[in-house]
Amino acid sequence: MSERFTIKKTVLAKLTMSSPYIFPDSKFQKIEPPRVKVKSSSANMQNGHHFLTLDVDVFCREKKEQLLEINLQYIAIVDVADGLGDDEINEIMKVIVPNHIYNEARVLVATLSRESSCPALMLDDYSKVCAKASKPSNVGRKGQILNCKNLVMQCADRPAYLYYYRYFVPIKYNHPEDKMLGVVFWDVLFQLIMGDFGITCNLVDRENGAPDLIITYDRYVEMSIADMPLEDILKLAADLMGHNGNLITDLDALALVTTGPNSSSNILDDKHVSRSEFFKMYGCDCNDDVEDVFDDEYDLFFNLNDLDDEDSSRLHSILNSMYSKMLDCDMMTLEYRK
Repeated sequence: MSERFTIKKTVLAKLTMSSPYIFPDSKFQKIEPPRVKVKSSSANMQNGHHFLTLDVDVFCREKKEQLLEINLQYIAIVDVADGLGDDEINEIMKVIVPNHIYNEARVLVATLSRESSCPALMLDDYSKVCAKASKPSNVGRKGQILNCKNLVMQCADRPAYLYYYRYFVPIKYNHPEDKMLGVVFWDVLFQLIMGDFGITCNLVDRENGAPDLIITYDRYVEMSIADMPLEDILKLAADLMGHNGNLITDLDALALVTTGPNSSSNILDDKHVSRSEFFKMYGCDCNDDVEDVFDDEYDLFFNLNDLDDEDSSRLHSILNSMYSKMLDCDMMTLEYRK
């Protein structure tokens, strides 16, 4: 495709469509121009490999009634040539590759809208859509809270959550009170903290019966979530979702590489899973005879491009570490679970 990069693979990972008011004999009067939301995010997997996600949401209305809604998510694996500077890589991953994938989305949206009996929708090109989205807005504190809340709610669709974080059973713990943030937000934040390998955490009893969740992360050393400013908690949640909101993290990549994007049938319903069941989800045998591989130069979750069928020991090591985190959480929360 280019001497600078190659799109190794593109997958349509998510597709939903709703057309509640459309029937075969519909006669359309004045259809409003479709509203399009596009969000792209990328994660570096080292050695030139990158993961990129592109979400395209399309809404079409007529006289304030929704005619059509289409939600697409593409995932691409991109190989970037050695020796490129940060500016060139940013251009490739934030402009060129998203534009290429967006063009595929435009064709699919036109086909889906036509098949739904709605006139075929031709979306604006990528640069125009991005220009509209980049108009300045005064978000404010309320907007920041809502944005972060929506971001956390997206966890349910992420491979990393489906195959890992959901098995950290949340408990009631002390945290700042905010009417806009519901129970689900604090439960998911608990799961993200407990499952993250960059955070050290523990629980400390308090007189009200609920424990304090104490973390060491970034500039915070043994800080209680209950004592953190809400703005810092929102930033923490966004960081744990992957570099300020990217929807593909290295754990997502691991799940996609080893299970594939369409393997939801492998997901276990029981949140308390055995080690063998957990390994089976990732297509790996739980074999105690396999020697785990650890070395000083190997970063457990940032060298996933090295994972292949012949490297079962390395995959075994990663899954052991993940399952150990789950066991640590179970033991830590045991006395607080009823």
